Formats: sequence, C-alpha cells, structure tokens
Amino acid sequence: MGAQDPEAFSAVYQKTFLEVAPQNMNKALEIADSLFRISTTPLFRAKSLMLTATLFQHRQQLEKSTRIAEQAYEIINTTEEVSWKVRICGFLATQYRILQLYKKSKIFCDRALELIPLIPQSEAAQTALGLVNQELAYYYMAAKNYQTAIRHIRASQRSFDQVSQNKNFFTANNEQLLGLNYYYLNRPEKASNIIISA
Repeated sequence: MGAQDPEAFSAVYQKTFLEVAPQNMNKALEIADSLFRISTTPLFRAKSLMLTATLFQHRQQLEKSTRIAEQAYEIINTTEEVSWKVRICGFLATQYRILQLYKKSKIFCDRALELIPLIPQSEAAQTALGLVNQELAYYYMAAKNYQTAIRHIRASQRSFDQVSQNKNFFTANNEQLLGLNYYYLNRPEKASNIIISA
C-alpha cells in the first residue's frame, strides 16, 4: 500500500479503526505504526500518529494518547493543512480537559478558533466551530462558570443549525449539556424543558 495514495491510506486507516481495533487492539497499533513508518509527507505522518493516539485513547491510556497527539500537532503545524490542525487541536483540548489540565485545554481551543475561519468548506468550518464551542462549554462547566458555559452551548448550536451531517446527534449533546448547566444553576424548570434547535 502506497502511503502517498490518499484513497489507499484512508482505506487502511478506516479498516484499522473500525474493524481491526475492536477485535485486536495490539494488531491495530502495529498497523498504525507501520502507516507512520512508510509515510513520507507531514500530512500522512500526522494522520498515522492520530490513529495511534485515538487507539490509545480507546484504551484509556490518555497521557500516552496525548503525547502522541502532541507529536502529530508539531508535524501538522509545519503544513497548510488547516482542517487537520483544527482537528488535532480539538482532540488535544478534549484530552487535556479529561486529564484536568484546563489551561492547556483552553490553549488548544483558542488555537482552533483562530484557524477555523481559514477552513475553506463552510459546513466543515461550522461543524468545527460548533465542536470547539461545545468543548469550551465543558471547560467552563469544570470551572463552575455555568452562565458562560450556556453561552458557548448556544453558540455551538448556532453553528450546528447550519450543518446537515450529524446535526441531530450534535443537538442532542447540546441539549443534554444545557440541561446539566441549568441543573447546576438550580433551575430545574429550565433543565427539564429544553429544546434548543431552531
């Protein structure tokens, strides 16, 4: 398989993640490592590392996953691949939040927000913006700043209202988050009656 053939690379990537990993995680990690070793462009090297990072994330080895994603970020940052820069920033923001390293999480959210306007595809940009605002909502919830979290949830939903793919899933997540924030604000009447999609 030629690593520089995007379709062939994508096929191996998807099969490894969707088919091999659930059956044999060690084998999936071996394939991801092989993809990395035969990749000669920064994009494919970063993608291979992100496959490995995601596999370790599924194993709940979050610190290892985060270290590998940081390597991917360093590689992709030398390129003009804006969509992948944003994707990796989002992954790292989530990982650092889960590890309770909130300042680092916020740094990667802010980096993603700077890059999103450069994404050429409108729907991809809106999806990314929605996800980063959702991540910021989690960040402010962790800080017990529920009003700011609610503002980010509503900003997130404004973005998701403009996309077609996965809109219902994203909206359900935002409604759950909104309900939690109103619950923490001791406003159960708002928490139990939430529909935020237009």
